[in-house]
Amino acid sequence: MEITEDTIVYRYYGTELRMVFYLAGLFFLLLSIFSFKSPFSLSLVSFVVFLLITLLTYLDYKRHLLILDREELSLNTLFRSKLKSLSWKSIQNITTQEYGIFDLLKITRISSEKKELRVFSFMEDYYHFLKDIHNQSKNSRIDKLTNDLLTGQADF
Repeated sequence: MEITEDTIVYRYYGTELRMVFYLAGLFFLLLSIFSFKSPFSLSLVSFVVFLLITLLTYLDYKRHLLILDREELSLNTLFRSKLKSLSWKSIQNITTQEYGIFDLLKITRISSEKKELRVFSFMEDYYHFLKDIHNQSKNSRIDKLTNDLLTGQADF
């Protein structure tokens, strides 16, 4: 699927979550290096896990998973086939909830009659994404917390 200039592309996994994967990959790399003298199978398994984490993190970095364009919003798989897509006219509700320690993290649910898409605040460009969603889906009901996030009245 070719991405046109009308398409705004966002990453579904954010920088903070990617850092966790980097640290886990580093842990397994160090484990494979330092366990090389002990049983070889532990070192080999650790190295394979390191390679798997590295590959998944690279694919996440290179492939954009959340696509926003003039017609619809879609969550894509790694191979660009559409898993879910919501047209702008079908969006009915946009609600945001806080969760986590001290309610610092947020989850936004964008729903239509049949489908629901969840977007998390650790996604890169989360607030720009909410602004674009708010601007495109004028006919939907948008809750107060989502509006407050956009106008800067809520604590980030």
